[in-house]
Amino acid sequence: MSDRDIDDELLRSKKIAANQRYKARNKDRINAQRRERYATDPEYRAKVIASRNENKRERTLKQTYGISLQDYDKMVAQHAGACGICRKKSDRRLCVDHCHETKKLRGPLCLKCNLGLGVFHDSPALLRLAAGYIEHWRRLHAEGPREP
Repeated sequence: MSDRDIDDELLRSKKIAANQRYKARNKDRINAQRRERYATDPEYRAKVIASRNENKRERTLKQTYGISLQDYDKMVAQHAGACGICRKKSDRRLCVDHCHETKKLRGPLCLKCNLGLGVFHDSPALLRLAAGYIEHWRRLHAEGPREP
């Protein structure tokens, strides 16, 4: 790093510190101005809302699953935008399925399939029992009513 680069970095850090001090001293006034603009400027309000929603999605993915929005998009694209279980494409955003024990990601699921796994506590044994139960009753109903 040259002397010029060091000087530039020092100047930059001083400006940042001064800006932080200014914001701390004028916090109430700055917030009042922002509230006023939010209340009176529809374009600004729409921009703030859009930014909040996008930033929230990015933060949630990073905090909950340790992935970026780009990682999520890549995972969904690898599954052609379809649920990993039912293979249907959803109008809604796909859920990030993960193992609750190991915290490892498995893939994208539609809301119904994701909730179904959760209801059965991610238990393959319970899911097999449920499938057997449904198959049993389908066979009985396909045979028609039984006479006493």
